[in-house]
Order: sequence, then C-alpha cells, then structure tokens
Amino acid sequence: MHYRLHITPQQSSDPVSFILNKLPKSAPTSTRRINFLKTVWPIICTILAELDAHQHPDSDEQQYYNPDPGRAFLNWIDPPSSDHG
Repeated sequence: MHYRLHITPQQSSDPVSFILNKLPKSAPTSTRRINFLKTVWPIICTILAELDAHQHPDSDEQQYYNPDPGRAFLNWIDPPSSDHG
C-alpha cells in the first residue's frame, strides 16, 4: 500500500490514514498540492473500494468497479475548464 500511495514507511505506518488526515478543508491553490492529490486520491478510492469488497465478499463486485474513482473530489480541487472552444 505504501508503494501504491508513494508514501515511505518512515513517513507513516498507516499510509491511508496519513493521506486522509491531510485532505484539504478548502480547495488547494498550490499546483504541487493539486497534482499530488490528483495522483493519490483515485488510488485511495480504489484501495477503500477493494477493502470494502473484501469485507463484503457476497456482494456483486461490479459495484466496486469505477473507471474514474473520486471524480467529484478531483473536480472540486481542480475544476474542469468551462472553455467550450
């Protein structure tokens, strides 16, 4: 999990909580921070869906498949351009 989230074990023994505890309360303005969140947020969503699927093995696993996990949060931190060309 550390590898998937680009977090070293020295940074945190619990990488999911490490990331969740650093989520912004307001939309970030730093390009570096936005890019970091755009990288790790879909991974976090996928990991949480995998954990949920393991906890509910009798459920239809299709419900856990999302080709674009975390899109609402990603749109909040980096809104799509409203330029229609």
